[in-house]
Amino acid sequence: MKNLLLILISLLILSCNNKGINKKNIIGKWKAFDSNIIPFTHPSSCKNLDLNTVLQFDLNGVPKLFPSSKDTNCILYQNYFIKDSLLVFNELDMQFSYDILKLSKDTLIIRSSKIPYYVFETESKKQKQILETIKKEGIIISFKK
Repeated sequence: MKNLLLILISLLILSCNNKGINKKNIIGKWKAFDSNIIPFTHPSSCKNLDLNTVLQFDLNGVPKLFPSSKDTNCILYQNYFIKDSLLVFNELDMQFSYDILKLSKDTLIIRSSKIPYYVFETESKKQKQILETIKKEGIIISFKK
């Protein structure tokens, strides 16, 4: 009886430590369908992204990002990996990440706290609203396969 109780407690502890993220689910093409901030960006060369943007991940750790209005991949020299609940991108001498809020077979929801460049080029009233949203929630982007 004690052994059974020990096994159950061990399984419970191990399951609590699991973030529930299956890294294999990231592989494939993802189409943006919702974002609390539009346009959104992806460092360093993907700007003015909107809904219908396609983000693609392959088995070799190479990402591709296709803005909705173009057939050209705007990501240059990047690779990716998942660590805990972070989607991490490396580009030459820099690294940046997104929080993974949800990753399933058909849904990817990520959050960034990086402020897009264009925010500082907008009128002050709208700029203040965008900055407040990013400060409170981050930029949350939802994708479907």
